[in-house]
Amino acid sequence: FDLLEDDSLKILVLDDLLISLDMNNRLCLIKILQSEFSDYQIFFFTHEKGLFELFKEKMNLQPYEIYVSKKYDYEVPFIKQSNSILKQAIQQKDTHNYGCSANLLRQYTEELLCKYLQDELTIGDKCKVVELDKLLNRAIKFEDTKIEVKDEVIVENLKKLKTFKRVLLNDASHYNDTDIYKVELEEAIEVLEKLKRRFDILNFTPNFFINPNKIIKELEE
Repeated sequence: FDLLEDDSLKILVLDDLLISLDMNNRLCLIKILQSEFSDYQIFFFTHEKGLFELFKEKMNLQPYEIYVSKKYDYEVPFIKQSNSILKQAIQQKDTHNYGCSANLLRQYTEELLCKYLQDELTIGDKCKVVELDKLLNRAIKFEDTKIEVKDEVIVENLKKLKTFKRVLLNDASHYNDTDIYKVELEEAIEVLEKLKRRFDILNFTPNFFINPNKIIKELEE
């Protein structure tokens, strides 16, 4: 890097560089990119979805997805901007696809809670993520157990999500003739955005002094 002139183009291209690294080393490399290459234009290419999502979350990059499409008997690249699940839900709401928006909001709720809670509280039988109702109950119990450091804002909004789960986030995932209203979607989006901001303040750092097995046992009694 000492060979670079002051007016040199600072471009860094990484093509599936991290595929053989475990999560800990991937995070270490991301920190290096953030601290040592903050003034570079970074191009990162990968075919691994999990790694792609990790960079979307951790790096301030503009993400795009590339697919193979067909036109006039020729294969051509199809490129689209990659948005978060929440942003997709907002876009579907704005184009009046309310059922699709509600379904995406359910997915985003699950994603948000799985990042916030300890793994033991999110995984059930056969190593699958537990259903949304259990996730919400465990998240509320998780906060209640903290006592002195309990976050009332988180608890309040988790309880609001339980209401939305019954009238909005649940029905939208199955065939039904229940009406979904724009105002309900907007209220659910506002709650999720508040939770996301609160979780970001906590940096998704759960209190590991809390015994997750005890929480599960108390909820099942």
